[in-house]
Amino acid sequence: MERVPENILNIWQNIVTIVAETCGVDVCLITRFDPPEEECVNVSGSAAGRFAPGERWSMSGSFAGTVFESKSRLLVGDAARDGRWERCSGVRGGMVSYLGYPLFHGDGRVFGTICVLDSAVIRSGNRFDAIMKECKSMIEEHLRMMDSGEYAAVRGEVVRNR
Repeated sequence: MERVPENILNIWQNIVTIVAETCGVDVCLITRFDPPEEECVNVSGSAAGRFAPGERWSMSGSFAGTVFESKSRLLVGDAARDGRWERCSGVRGGMVSYLGYPLFHGDGRVFGTICVLDSAVIRSGNRFDAIMKECKSMIEEHLRMMDSGEYAAVRGEVVRNR
């Protein structure tokens, strides 16, 4: 699994903090996929203690696993009323709403997600879409730069042929 530089992780931490505060949700996460599991990379929000960077869980039946498979945005307004999600760990933890976007490397591979979870029902993701799309774009630019070696060049690091 690729290593994300510490200063990029710090920027991503600022992103999840801003999203959680601006959207007023319990949790904002950036996850990384490592099938059959996903890993919490960054977390912020009032319920952030339910998740920890480095924590891993099964993608099977999860919100993010669905994003991985579909490679598209997922809004689950009230998972508690939808039997499809009854085994989802987020629902068992009291998070009934989810809005997540896939994060892509420059070559189209899926890295993970940026997502929000909340204990309150989200009736429409529209009020979050603009900020989530912008944050997705920033994170994907970091991934593209890391993949291409531009990031290392900007930092003055030696870029070795892979």
